[in-house]
Amino acid sequence: MVEVTRSNFNEIFPSVEQSIKNASFIAIDTEFTGLHLGPSNDNNLFDNLRERYTKLLCRAVSFIPCQIGLSTFTKCLNENSYSVETFVFYIRPCMVGSIDRIFMCQASALDFLSGYNFDFNKFIQEGIPYLNENEEIQVRQKLEDGTICLPHEKLQDPRHQVKLNDVIDRTFKKTKNKPDISKERITLPIDRRSHVYFQLNEIRRKFPKCWAYVENDLIVIKAVSPEERKKLEECKAEEQEKVLDYFLGFTKVFRLLKKCQKPIVGHNLLMDLMLLYHNFHQNLPATYDKFKKELHSVFPVIYDTKHIWLNIREVQEFKRFAANSALTALYELLKSPPDYLNTLYSPGILPSNCQKYVVGDFVHDSGYDAFITGYVFLKICHTFKQHLDAISPFVNKVNFSYFQLKYINLDGADPEPQQPGYLYISPKTWTRTLTREELLMRFSKHHTLEFKFIKGRRAALAVVQNVYMYNRILKEFKDDPDIIVEK
Repeated sequence: MVEVTRSNFNEIFPSVEQSIKNASFIAIDTEFTGLHLGPSNDNNLFDNLRERYTKLLCRAVSFIPCQIGLSTFTKCLNENSYSVETFVFYIRPCMVGSIDRIFMCQASALDFLSGYNFDFNKFIQEGIPYLNENEEIQVRQKLEDGTICLPHEKLQDPRHQVKLNDVIDRTFKKTKNKPDISKERITLPIDRRSHVYFQLNEIRRKFPKCWAYVENDLIVIKAVSPEERKKLEECKAEEQEKVLDYFLGFTKVFRLLKKCQKPIVGHNLLMDLMLLYHNFHQNLPATYDKFKKELHSVFPVIYDTKHIWLNIREVQEFKRFAANSALTALYELLKSPPDYLNTLYSPGILPSNCQKYVVGDFVHDSGYDAFITGYVFLKICHTFKQHLDAISPFVNKVNFSYFQLKYINLDGADPEPQQPGYLYISPKTWTRTLTREELLMRFSKHHTLEFKFIKGRRAALAVVQNVYMYNRILKEFKDDPDIIVEK
């Protein structure tokens, strides 16, 4: 596993690029700063498709990805095996010009990440920057009109600015009548609180007879003639492209995934896809239909291992498969499969840079989760037909949790919604009203149940997703002394 941060991103990027280009498929996993926005945003069985997408959109634009794992699986030439390279990227948005993202963190999500040894220092101090296309257009415009530096002045230490002004004034005022003034130099440490480009431009703006540049990781200031300055300013376009390239950061990896159009594999990955789209591509569309169309144009081939496992039992007519679709449970099952899941010629999986994932447990490290997602995907494929065609019925079908649709189809019509079972609940004493607390207590063991009060709380409508549970509730409350439960 290669850990990629702001410090080594440029050094590692060529290896990432080569690995993606050579890959047969790419498994991804994302860790993010939160998942829930409170009761009004919770998934509900009463949701229609528009309402559910709106809820997911609100989460995707409120929280941010903080770590992304990519595992590239590459078929070995003339061998029944795949080599695997895994990269773990710490990422976070950075202030650039007027773009200064505000995002949310959920306390329980931070507790969760901390419990799995997430390195928050790397996220904050070494997170790789990124921009989506909407933000890139703004940054490019601000670079061209010269206004991008202004918001960054507030990040600079005013004491440092006073000292800098004094040093420059004294140095160049003292030597201004000397013929060798062009040889005078001032060297200063780089202020790490903002990109050095903004510091250089601030100095150049305040001192027209000076020029600032970087040499040996220090800011160097020298006196220049008007002719020299004009010539040096001709290189500003090249400087600006370098600055833009720096702030694009992880977006370059995303664009490489988009360009190469290799199959993308994830586990229950709808929110991962929405976060990737919003943070590295474009602002999320307001409508579900447009999102589906646009996402398919970005990633034309997607596989969701959760959806595959939940449904392959029906396609293959093999009912003995474990119903548990949790990623780690599937990995443990397929790593040491029972006899009925064993198959001849199952391919070897050869970790190239992530050997520790084979011998250790690193759950909720995005690199580890990406690795075992790809492992599960490959083993499912070869358990049935020894090739990727085994899962062709599931391409571009993504799991949709706790809803009338089992999945969404990214390259065609969605399946017909399963109409949930509705129950009418009313008190036997017609003057009495119902309370949520009462219903939660009475139906506590029936988890897949949602309530909506009607008739001024004199009745409630309940929706049940599970047919077995629907019939069981009707039977249990048939002779209840306090409430009536009916179809």
